[in-house]
Amino acid sequence: MEYGKVMLLGFVVFLMIAYEWPKIDENEKKEKISFGILVGIAFSVGVLLIFIKDLTNYGPTQVISQTLGLFIKWLHW
Repeated sequence: MEYGKVMLLGFVVFLMIAYEWPKIDENEKKEKISFGILVGIAFSVGVLLIFIKDLTNYGPTQVISQTLGLFIKWLHW
């Protein structure tokens, strides 16, 4: 079920990119890079919230601490 939600999120992100990307001029390379980075971060946070449901019960500090803790545990494996 979570993979369906991720696919739906990916489809929404695709629609957002398809709508906004042509409106950014060819000469505005920094804006395109910024847009891509922000969309990537938003997609990553969305996927984290889909798979790790406990993240919604915490504030920003706890979210960063928990995700870094999971990453550190993964590195030590």
